[in-house]
Amino acid sequence: MTKEHNHKIVITIILAIIVIITFSVYLSFDPITNGKFFPKCPVWLLTGYYCPSCGSQRAFHALLNGEFAHAIHFNYFLLFGIPFFSLLIIAILFRKKLPKLYGFMCGRYGAYTYLTFYLTWFILRNILHL
Repeated sequence: MTKEHNHKIVITIILAIIVIITFSVYLSFDPITNGKFFPKCPVWLLTGYYCPSCGSQRAFHALLNGEFAHAIHFNYFLLFGIPFFSLLIIAILFRKKLPKLYGFMCGRYGAYTYLTFYLTWFILRNILHL
C-alpha cells in the first residue's frame, strides 16, 4: 500500500469516528432539555433573526429518534435539505455511473440551487415567523 492510500484510510477512520460520536451525542441528549451543552446559533445571537439552520440540532435529535414530524416542525428547511444532500451523496458515490448528476450537484449549479433555497428560506422564515 502507498502512503497516500494509508493516509486516505486514516482520514476515513477518523471521519467515521467523528460521525459515530456526533450521532451518539445527538441520539442520547435532547438539545431542548440539555440546551446549555449545545452551541447556540451565532446569527440569532448577533441579530435576533433565525438563520435557515436554526432548529437543526433539535431536528437532528428528532430524526435520530424516528420523529420525522417533530424534526420538520423544528426546521422546515429539512424538506429541501434532506433530498438535496441525499442526491449529493448519491452523486458522489456513483459519480462514474451518474456523471451528469455529479456535475450538477458538485458544480456551480448545485451550489447556486442550494444557496438560492437557503437565502429564500432565511428571508421567508423571518417574515412569516416560521
